[in-house]
Amino acid sequence: MDIVEVKNICKTYQDFQMKDVSFSLEEGRITGFIGRNGAGKSTTIKAMLNLIHTDSGKIFYFGMPLAGNEAKIKQRIGYSTGAVSWFPRKTIKKSQWQRMM
Repeated sequence: MDIVEVKNICKTYQDFQMKDVSFSLEEGRITGFIGRNGAGKSTTIKAMLNLIHTDSGKIFYFGMPLAGNEAKIKQRIGYSTGAVSWFPRKTIKKSQWQRMM
């Protein structure tokens, strides 16, 4: 069973055009998403998370279209940006104290 299916998504910005991206991801597989700078990796992932709207195409999770099922789908998936948003030399106690100030 495919857990994700991306069908012919397109997105156009002023200086970038992504055309007809299609792929599917099988259940139980670990998949990497690689490509050159500007190839559309981030745009595709943002579209898959409904953070941006595509010009055309469809995205399905577990056989359900993302459009109209976003809340139900997002209860079953996870995503990490890889960005670190903590301060490595601060303790929890110090961070809490600074918030109270």
